[in-house]
Amino acid sequence: MAAEEAKPWLHELTAADLYAHCRIADERRALDLTASYSAWLPYRVPPPREASNEDLDALKSFYVELLQNPARIFDDVLDGPSTANDGRAVLLYALEYAMLTRGARCEAGGLGAENFPLHLPCKRIATNGRLLRWCRDALRAPQDRRAALIISCVGLLRMVGDLLKKPRAAYEDFLGAGGYEALWDDVVACLRHFDARAGRPDAFPPQAIAELMLLGLDVGNHLDLPSEALTLCPARHRDFFVEALEQARPQLDAHTYNALHDILVAPSEGFLGRAARFQQEASEFKARNKAARRRICDGPNCSNAAPFKCNRCGLVSYCSRECQTRHWKQGHK
Repeated sequence: MAAEEAKPWLHELTAADLYAHCRIADERRALDLTASYSAWLPYRVPPPREASNEDLDALKSFYVELLQNPARIFDDVLDGPSTANDGRAVLLYALEYAMLTRGARCEAGGLGAENFPLHLPCKRIATNGRLLRWCRDALRAPQDRRAALIISCVGLLRMVGDLLKKPRAAYEDFLGAGGYEALWDDVVACLRHFDARAGRPDAFPPQAIAELMLLGLDVGNHLDLPSEALTLCPARHRDFFVEALEQARPQLDAHTYNALHDILVAPSEGFLGRAARFQQEASEFKARNKAARRRICDGPNCSNAAPFKCNRCGLVSYCSRECQTRHWKQGHK
C-alpha cells in the first residue's frame, strides 16, 4: 500500500514525465500481469467507472500536452529503440484510460455522460490513424509484445468506432492487408501465445479473452458486413473460441459469457434470440454517446456549452472569446 501511495497521480505528470516513466519501465522490465494494473503502472488513476468530472478535468491539461505533439509518442516510445515493450504498455494504457472513462460513462449504470470533460482528447486519439495501424500491427506479432500492451491495443481498437463519423473507412484503413479474416487469425495467435496453460507469467486474464473475441465482432459491425456474414468468428476458429470461452467462464460475468456463448455455439439463433435486447442496448448507448459529445467550456469557472474549439490545439473548447482569453492567461497558449 505504501508503494502505491508513493506513486504520482497521472494528472500530476507532464508529458515529459510520462516519457521518463516509459524509459524507466523498459529498464526495469518488471511488468507483471499476474498483479493488478495498479501494481505495475508507475502512476495512479481512479478506476474508470469511478472517475468523476473533477478527476477528469484535472487530467485534461495532461492529455492536451501529450496529444499536441503526437509525433513524439511514436518517436520516443512506440517506434523508439525500446525492445522491452514495458514502456510502450505504460504509454498505451495512459491513452486507453481516457477512452475507458468515456466508455464507462456511456454504459448503463455509470456516472453518466453529461459534461464529460475528455471528449476532444478521446476524439483526437480515435482519429489518429497512425496509432490505430500501430495497434493493429502489434497483434500480428504477439511473440514480440507484452500481454499488457496487446490488451491496451485491443481496448483502443474496440472503442474508436463510436467517436468516428466514418468508422468503416477507419477500420478498413487499419485492418490493412488481409482485412477482416486476417484479424481473426491474429486474434487466435495472440490467445495461443498468451495462454495461461502454457505457463506464461504474463498470460491473458479471462476478461482479456472476452475482449479479443468482442474486438472481431465490433469490427464486423463497423464494416457493415451482411447479417449472414456477421458471426463472432470464422467457422475454422469456432472450436478454439468455444474452448477458450469455457476456460474463462469462472471469471466472466454471466451477461458476457451468455452473450458470447450464444453467438459462438449457435450463431444464427444467438443473434436472433438477442436481437431485440441488443437493439435496445444500442439505442440507449447511442443516447449516452451523444451526451458525451457535448462540450463544456474550458474557461475558468465556466460550465456553459462550448461550440468553439481552440484553433491551435483542437483539444479544448470555449463558449466565448472572453473565456478563451481568460484560459490563455492561465497558461493555455
